[in-house]
Amino acid sequence: MRRPHVGDASFYLDLMDDPDFHRNIGDRGLRDVAAMEIHIRDKLLTPFLNRGFGMWLVETRHDKQPIGVCGLVDRDGFEGLDLGYAFLSAHRGQGFATEAAGAVLEFSANTLGITSLFAIVAPENIRSKKLLGKIGFTWRERSVFPATGDPIEIYDWNIAESLGA
Repeated sequence: MRRPHVGDASFYLDLMDDPDFHRNIGDRGLRDVAAMEIHIRDKLLTPFLNRGFGMWLVETRHDKQPIGVCGLVDRDGFEGLDLGYAFLSAHRGQGFATEAAGAVLEFSANTLGITSLFAIVAPENIRSKKLLGKIGFTWRERSVFPATGDPIEIYDWNIAESLGA
């Protein structure tokens, strides 16, 4: 996992133009490399510069090909930090998201000293709900996303519960 850079614009266009990304996360309206480069500079890199974390780009180990994103998001209208992730369709169901999310949880606890996180899931996104359960998140509530009014489910992770304390 690494920080994104403007040279990743084509990958981000592929990821964010995926119908599942639109359905489960949202359509960012980014349709060309120049707009994506601006988005990377202004939106994706800013959290790393300001807080030391954000949405890391996930690469394969053997050939360093970008396959997804995973990290922490400080969302307006919510308390705490959100674990977010998205992967290209060819790389789903192979354990990459589970591995990346686990690494983010470990970094959150061991480096940032964070003891709890939440995750937002579209109600019909069964695959994400299973992943969250596998890595120790528990269902909290149904709600709506403040910016759009879309229905969401919120899951919580607490390090003490995750470790069985």
